Amino acid sequence: MPGAVLAAVLVTLERESIRAHEQFRNRMRHAPEVQQCYSLAGERDYLIMVVANGMSDCRDAVDRLFMDDDNVKKYTTHIVFDVVKTGLAIATTTGTLKGG
Repeated sequence: MPGAVLAAVLVTLERESIRAHEQFRNRMRHAPEVQQCYSLAGERDYLIMVVANGMSDCRDAVDRLFMDDDNVKKYTTHIVFDVVKTGLAIATTTGTLKGG
């Protein structure tokens, strides 16, 4: 996708509850710019991969998705320079790959 911008966004929620997480996850599922969304253990709550048609669209998408959400305490956006490897296949103990 020429001109596409890929960004990794790390998100920390302000308040945590089952309902708050469900609402956030539903918003991510329905946002066309969100390619992947991972719930994390540790300091941050989510890692979201956002793709947009240029830097300006990426900024607009990230601002729209996270800046005005009252339950987003903090988010940091990291622009991807190069895609080194992609895929979701899982290596098994025999060395073969499953899924993908």
